[in-house]
Amino acid sequence: MNLDFINSEWIKRYCDSEIKSETDRWEKYGRPQNDGYINGSHSGHTHALEHLKELIEMLERVETKQKHEDKNG
Repeated sequence: MNLDFINSEWIKRYCDSEIKSETDRWEKYGRPQNDGYINGSHSGHTHALEHLKELIEMLERVETKQKHEDKNG
């Protein structure tokens, strides 16, 4: 199996898709109809995906900064 397509952009899109799916699931099945506070953003699964996406974005910024510093000496 060739997994060359898996890169940081693919992982971020996957995280976004899973976060949306988790939020939809919470809205449909998990949230009591009278509780406007609880939603999918409170899910541990959603938090983990958000942290993964934030980590990837931070690493991309570090890499970009490093390339810029290397280029400019």
